[in-house]
Amino acid sequence: MAEFDRVETDLLYTEKAHFCAAEHFKLTHFVLGGSAAVASAITAAAIWDKRTTLSAVLTLVAAMAAALLTFVKPLSVAALHVACGRKLADLRFRVRQSKILDGHPDSGVSDTTLRQLVAAFTEEKHQALDDAPTTGPLSFWRAQRKIDAGHFTYPVDEA
Repeated sequence: MAEFDRVETDLLYTEKAHFCAAEHFKLTHFVLGGSAAVASAITAAAIWDKRTTLSAVLTLVAAMAAALLTFVKPLSVAALHVACGRKLADLRFRVRQSKILDGHPDSGVSDTTLRQLVAAFTEEKHQALDDAPTTGPLSFWRAQRKIDAGHFTYPVDEA
């Protein structure tokens, strides 16, 4: 049963780190896209005013921001993180159900079967992560802070 707890906890942290990474990439998209749009608009105004130094710098900023949007594709990466987070959330739910229902002493499920379930869940986690982009330490740190603050806890009826 302790191994079910470890798998469930690991899934929680990994899932939430992916959601935090998705937030990061969505913000990156907004910042880069906003920078490109604002710099382009100001460049147009600066050219109208014949401020060549300002227009040259802003043109460079707009071009770099647009290029980064094209190269990094933060919304696509965010979508991959969200998809992985959702898979891990579903898996965590099934692990919890199995721990509570199959791991209950009255269930009649053998220790061998429980070990096989843990192994299958662990393999499924690895498969979900194979197609996902990696999360960095910032995403994990943000997820850990949210978990520690109780953002994802809810009362459970023990009856």
